Amino acid sequence: MEEKKEKTYEFYGVDNKTAWRMALLAVVILIVSLVISDFILLWLWRKYIIGDKFITGEYETKMETRIFYASVGIAFCSFVAFFKFLGKKNRRLWSLTKIDDKIIIKYKGETHEIFLKDIVQINNLGKAKTRAKKLTIKYNNQSVKIWAGTSWQAPFSREGDLQILDSFIKRLTNFLSKNFTRDEPNSFFYRKIRSLYKKQVEEAKRSFIGVYKRKTS
Repeated sequence: MEEKKEKTYEFYGVDNKTAWRMALLAVVILIVSLVISDFILLWLWRKYIIGDKFITGEYETKMETRIFYASVGIAFCSFVAFFKFLGKKNRRLWSLTKIDDKIIIKYKGETHEIFLKDIVQINNLGKAKTRAKKLTIKYNNQSVKIWAGTSWQAPFSREGDLQILDSFIKRLTNFLSKNFTRDEPNSFFYRKIRSLYKKQVEEAKRSFIGVYKRKTS
């Protein structure tokens, strides 16, 4: 039986548009950092290390390759640092309240009042142990997409926020079991994990990871 008591779950994260905008900005930084660092390292090597010395073409190619790899490392570190900075700067507080037959979602001054009967699909991808999660609730031709995470790939939340989001999903356990059918995520990485790690897949089922579609009568 679904609990009637009102309960609010608050955590930090971003919406779908913000997450993609951050990713695009970080990729631009990655490319710019790669170009600039490669140019500077090559210039320093040729000016201060080689100078007027004679070097063979083979040696030069070998060093240029090593410098490129070093530039890739610098660019990747710049990408990670910038992405983490964007995550902390852009994250906002999400408030999810489950009360009786509806869910009230508040984020950045907007409020979504979603009745359970109107929900047609819930995508719950990821879990607390993976340090990244995306929750999508589709209803009445609309959708709310929530990104949360504490890893460098998804630096949108604080420690403990993912557990709070997982607790909200567990609150919907009976509702999901009675009214929805569960499909496993249809991605290459998940299929690979499914074929290699049966234990993790069973744990995902217990954590209600998957795509939930409303049952048709």
